[in-house]
Amino acid sequence: MRTSTPLRRNKSAISILCFAALCTASSANGAAIIDWAIEHQTMQGFGASNAFVDAPLTDAQADFYFTTDGIGLTWLRMGIASDGGPNGGAWSDATKAAARGARVWAAPWTAPANWKDNGSETNGGHLCANAGQGSCDANHYADWATRLAGFATSLKLNAGVDLYALSIQNEPDFTASYESMLFSNAEFVAFINVLGPKLAALNPQPLLMAGDYSNWFNVWGLASAIEANPGALANTGIYITHQYAGTASYQALARPLWQTEMSSFEGFDPTIGHGVTVAKWIHSAVTTGNVSVWHYWWLYNPYNADNEGLIGSSADRNAITKRAYTLGNYAKFVRPGWTRIEVSGVASGNLYATAYKGPNGNFAVVVANDSGGNLPFTADFAHARVATVTPWITSATLNLSAQSSIAVVNNQLSATVPFGVTTFVGVNDFIFANGFE
Repeated sequence: MRTSTPLRRNKSAISILCFAALCTASSANGAAIIDWAIEHQTMQGFGASNAFVDAPLTDAQADFYFTTDGIGLTWLRMGIASDGGPNGGAWSDATKAAARGARVWAAPWTAPANWKDNGSETNGGHLCANAGQGSCDANHYADWATRLAGFATSLKLNAGVDLYALSIQNEPDFTASYESMLFSNAEFVAFINVLGPKLAALNPQPLLMAGDYSNWFNVWGLASAIEANPGALANTGIYITHQYAGTASYQALARPLWQTEMSSFEGFDPTIGHGVTVAKWIHSAVTTGNVSVWHYWWLYNPYNADNEGLIGSSADRNAITKRAYTLGNYAKFVRPGWTRIEVSGVASGNLYATAYKGPNGNFAVVVANDSGGNLPFTADFAHARVATVTPWITSATLNLSAQSSIAVVNNQLSATVPFGVTTFVGVNDFIFANGFE
């Protein structure tokens, strides 16, 4: 993580002049500081899953989820069944997502019952490492690795889509009454060294993802075990975790970290209140957890009267929730390859602000307001020159709607943000005009 990257000179530039608030990283008036020169992680987008959902996405739904005319998701997480096919979630969902620019990765929930030491696809159990381990008749690491790697071939054959990455196991730290399987850190390392070469033999080669924990705090022990084993580290491309137990403070890792599943399970709540809650989850994962990618759980929930889906519940199968739009306040604008930059000194404890820069001086500042009413937001841009911003608001009455541009006076943004999420988008004219990155 770079924390003090200086501006880089264009070779044709003779000098840099520091205008008011342009090359400063402090504010004398109590405003927050958005500092273009202090960089954090490179973002790679936002996503959600179609696992266990049997109804294929319609074209209209795919447009809503996976284009910037909608909420702009860039990742589809599929599920892998014990037979190596999808565990629900149509092949055509991958085709439609990819056609709209998204990438596809996948995770299994369990190996076949006879390859596990509890003899069941449910209630946890471990993949057989040796005969005599519970009900195991043999080592089935190679069998399961072959089947998982085969999902990439099946995806290409049935959907015409390359598999970007493969998780070893969904929630390997949680014994569930539904499909589930457990891995210790030592088992992870051993299995990575079996699965990794099988993935390496594929063209294109999917990245291997390790973790996918229900509890974020388990990532660090796994990372230590993998990074102590050169072969396992070489085979591992991404660390992944869920957010259900909260966000753990980031520790240095040798691979990027993604958050791959989060929702809540109380009674169905499509309102802006829950939409702000989701925005605060994203804010925590991105700032405290330093993740590069953030996923909601389900794209679509036709089954339960709760908040597991961005669209729908058994109470209203077609309801588009405010949380879908507040996720869009990030995903629509913070595109893969953009970099999170420093935001400091936000005056109100009810405001949660992050900022991101992209190519050609483009930027987005996302502000979640959980106060229940309107609040002022004031911020100075450091190492930047900004003339105007355009707010995009999700509130009780607006759904990711563009508003009139706001003038930025003396490099200071002053605006009123409603209860909800507001994304301010604009261009750093100093960078764009002078050829700086």
